[in-house]
Amino acid sequence: MFGISDDDQVVGLADAESDAERISEEIKTKLDPTPAVNLEFKEVESKKLILLQVYKGQETPYYYIGDKQRLAFVRVSNESVVADRLQLKSLVMHGAGRSFDAIPSPPDFVNASPTRNSSVHKPRREYNILTTPRRVWGRYFIRFSARHPNENKHI
Repeated sequence: MFGISDDDQVVGLADAESDAERISEEIKTKLDPTPAVNLEFKEVESKKLILLQVYKGQETPYYYIGDKQRLAFVRVSNESVVADRLQLKSLVMHGAGRSFDAIPSPPDFVNASPTRNSSVHKPRREYNILTTPRRVWGRYFIRFSARHPNENKHI
């Protein structure tokens, strides 16, 4: 809403029509891609206001282009903040109709096993933890133990 002060008082606009033109021009020149919007004029207490409705789009992210920068913003509570790396990647994937869950694993990861280079040299072996002897498990897993920094004792 244009014509409302930060403390929610109706102050109105002196020239709402030219302000609407300027708002429309700023949207067209400083946002990429240009979102679908609706500008309406309202009169409250004999004061002119502009209501701007921005529709949710599918071509995310929407970038602000200005001050020699190209930034994407996300809404956090009642304010807009610059999107971080992960938020930006998520917006790009959403715009492409994908999600992180839809990304396939690399082919060599699918056949990986705990032994070094076994995915390259031989197929992955599968063991049942209940029926496989303990001596076999020792070859496939590294055991870690915690020690006190000043002593040679296990914690």
